[in-house]
Amino acid sequence: MKHWIVALAASTALAGCATAPADMPPPPAETTPPAAEAPPAPKPTYGSFGIDTAGMDTAIRPGDDFYGFANGTWAKSTPIPADKSNYGMFTVLDDLSRQRTRELIENAAKDPNSKIGNAYASFLDTAAIESKA
Repeated sequence: MKHWIVALAASTALAGCATAPADMPPPPAETTPPAAEAPPAPKPTYGSFGIDTAGMDTAIRPGDDFYGFANGTWAKSTPIPADKSNYGMFTVLDDLSRQRTRELIENAAKDPNSKIGNAYASFLDTAAIESKA
């Protein structure tokens, strides 16, 4: 009985692998779109690797105080802005991100077909908001 089942399974598998009839057209060839070229990497803001070597304090030995070695001159010469409680590179990145986001939204607000722009414009329309209150 097992031999019959194996023989039946083998013949079914072979029948599925049969070639297509001659009157059937071949499948269309798939064309892949050309890969888009990656934009060039932006130039680092500081130095050639993105490290602020001018902010380093080389008078401090790195083994004694690595933070002072890496950031000493920057920490001594950079004032904390009056509107901030602390200031560092994460604050600089946060400010840059907020500035870029604001520019994107304000540019979208100029496009009458932009949903984001329309939502932003309606958010800023305080006269309409006050009239509905």
